Amino acid sequence: MDSNPSVGLLGREHHRVSAVPAWHRSRAPSVLAAAIAVGAAFGSACADDAEHTDRYQPAQFALAPTDAVAPAVGDPCSADSHCGKSMMCVDKTLCMCRAPLAACSHRCVDVQTDRANCGICGVRCGASAQCVGGVCTDATLSPGVTALSVGNPFNISPFNGTNCPVAHEAVPVWYPDGAFGKVLTSFNRMDLGTQGNDFATGWNNYTGAERFVGISMVGALGSNTNLCRVADPWTEYSGNTNIIYSSMVAWRKTGTGLCNPNSKCMAISGISPANVPANNWNFPGVCVAGGTGTQDDGPSIQYDWAGSALWATALDLATSNVRLHIFNNCGSGVPSQAGCLLTNSPSATAGTTNGLSHSHVLVNPSTHHGIVSFIDSNSNVNVKFYSVQGAPLSTLTLFSAPFFVNAGCPGGNQAIAKCGGPAGSDCGGTNTCSRIVPRVQMAEKLDGAAGKQYLYVVWDVNCLGLGNFPNRFKSRLSVIDITNETAPIFVRHIWSSGTDLASACSTPTQEFMGTVESARGSPNVGFYFYRQGTTNNAVDPCKTDFRGKISASNTFATTTEVQLSAGTFPTVAFSGLTMGDYVGTTDGLAFGNLYPTWAEPRSSSGVAGCVQCGSFRYALVARGNIALP
Repeated sequence: MDSNPSVGLLGREHHRVSAVPAWHRSRAPSVLAAAIAVGAAFGSACADDAEHTDRYQPAQFALAPTDAVAPAVGDPCSADSHCGKSMMCVDKTLCMCRAPLAACSHRCVDVQTDRANCGICGVRCGASAQCVGGVCTDATLSPGVTALSVGNPFNISPFNGTNCPVAHEAVPVWYPDGAFGKVLTSFNRMDLGTQGNDFATGWNNYTGAERFVGISMVGALGSNTNLCRVADPWTEYSGNTNIIYSSMVAWRKTGTGLCNPNSKCMAISGISPANVPANNWNFPGVCVAGGTGTQDDGPSIQYDWAGSALWATALDLATSNVRLHIFNNCGSGVPSQAGCLLTNSPSATAGTTNGLSHSHVLVNPSTHHGIVSFIDSNSNVNVKFYSVQGAPLSTLTLFSAPFFVNAGCPGGNQAIAKCGGPAGSDCGGTNTCSRIVPRVQMAEKLDGAAGKQYLYVVWDVNCLGLGNFPNRFKSRLSVIDITNETAPIFVRHIWSSGTDLASACSTPTQEFMGTVESARGSPNVGFYFYRQGTTNNAVDPCKTDFRGKISASNTFATTTEVQLSAGTFPTVAFSGLTMGDYVGTTDGLAFGNLYPTWAEPRSSSGVAGCVQCGSFRYALVARGNIALP
């Protein structure tokens, strides 16, 4: 492992932090220390007074208005004294919970111990049960997998061996109704796999064999007659509002009512868990104001799980600019309209992306500040911190990440070799390349015992631009201590193969589409990627699998490499998109389980929609697995 980030990278490594003037900065260095003290001050309770037990266990999950007992999450403030003891006044603007408390129905809750919100907002334990470690003691639960192992991969999208689904970019989302939900972006569907009414049991025992509820994401547009067709939905659940928010790229209609691919905007919709099976969207989507919105692409969304703010980003292909959208006090309402008004839309990049980079947005729960990552036109990986008002706080430049294409590929984002086959099949002919998009993925982890807030950043890089190495892709993870956002500390770098730059780029395999996931309530973290194996010591895209490095350490001090897919499969291009532009993950639930998802070509006897590769036909199926370090 490359534990010293300043050496061993052939002079290409550089870390640079730039901060804005002091009057724009928040009290980031002191916020985490105050947050850690919450547990000591309140024990297993998390309320602002002795009435916690009654006031924080409502008869049913619903939005709780501000009452006379204590301020609610999202109330305005100008100092910490204006908020309850379990809250902080963020950037002298809003009351939000001190991590590790979660915002449930506008109140601060310890989901590790709260009987009415056990493990997640809205999960209620039985009358005689306690909530221990985020699990109700009356639940007949057992870990889905044992330590240092993985479960059996299962289908998330419906597949029976004879049909031809094209499902990729599955983004899991969890919510308290016994369901495992996720978004499949290629054909505008949200498929919901469920098992009974026990949420935690459903997760741990989910096999993909129960039932599916197919939901048209076009329904998210409701009666908005100016929009049609959606793509790239990214879904986020808020325990504060009990709403599932879905950001998407929506096509505007022409004057004749046709979908216009040259006029797209980022739209956001909202639906309550109870309305998901009926596809009845509480808040149909509208275009987010604040950007040009002519060619929005690659949206990302994050609701502050300890606060009341919704954050979103999108890339405008027309200007190569990433726009950040902030909805500071997003309650009951569609983003951009009443109930969830847009606060600010600062430009995160000012036209300096490489024109393809998919951005990612995250929230630091210790400070409630937004974190935006992207790759700029100089191939630098950038991480930017923003206050809730949209003021830039600091910028962290991680690494020069040259995005050269593979030998023989035509250029642009057609950069990854795909499986060869006879001329006339999708994987044959003159173009043996497939799509990969430069992108950065992030996750965060609060280590309450150590008083540390960690950030994990993952991206793909081509070894050719890093020295005297062959033309092959690798995924890379950086572990960063962001307890002080203006002076982050680099902890460790992890490569998809090897232990440092030299050994990684000398390994003949090829890895790409890296992503990262952290399990809330435990130190478990996972770093995932596709790997193309080798034949005669050369990359063989017909021998692809999905795997990862998992760790029970917040800092990735030790890792175990695991294969998550069952066997290998060919890298095949479906509709020119390969297997999607990103891999989805979610925060783990009970027992610290990790839940990665990926898209996998699977052999099918079907015809319509399947892709021929060699003598086989393939469907693209969203798959999942459970891992526990």
